[in-house]
Amino acid sequence: ADAVPDLWDLHFRDPAAAVARAEALLAGGGADARARAWADLTVAFQHLFFTAVPGEARAPLDRAQQGFVALGDRRGEILARTGHARLLLIEQQVEAARATLLGIYPDALRLLPPQDRFWVVNALGATYYFTDRMDEAIRYLHEALEALRTVPPSPQLPTVMSNLAAALVTVGDYAPAIELDAGILAQYPNNAKIWMSYGHALKTAGFQERAI
Repeated sequence: ADAVPDLWDLHFRDPAAAVARAEALLAGGGADARARAWADLTVAFQHLFFTAVPGEARAPLDRAQQGFVALGDRRGEILARTGHARLLLIEQQVEAARATLLGIYPDALRLLPPQDRFWVVNALGATYYFTDRMDEAIRYLHEALEALRTVPPSPQLPTVMSNLAAALVTVGDYAPAIELDAGILAQYPNNAKIWMSYGHALKTAGFQERAI
């Protein structure tokens, strides 16, 4: 099997360090086609998830997908298509994003390691969340969380837990939402987003005094 450049795996744990390496690799001009495709994917996902300019992901996503198709690298191709689906979601083309993700979902389950599969199922959950189909959203967000629980803690963990907690509150499942937020606060006590989610869950469930 072909080795995946370390920078893609690094991006899951330390995005800033990984994207710096990816940009240096792309600027150097001496990398082979496989390394450039993974570097483009790394830069694209940085824009999609960690910057205020997600539209900047389009060009590197296009290059990455073309590179992976030419190389016959199905893993990379699935991830590039996931990035394109995420971009569609940001552009409020939710149905198109969902169709793309459902098309690659079976191969994602079969071919991708947990940290890669996470991106697919988390995006699928988002497509259902933003169309108020909460049962499906919760299903895929649970699946995303279970994928993360099989790998070391990452920056994605508090985000997916707060998203799942918000979905559970929406359908009135307060106890598991509160448990989720309390659990992640034990690991990330300074995460403002989780504190907001926790307070909202407590208040909605009727525990106003604990929410203050």
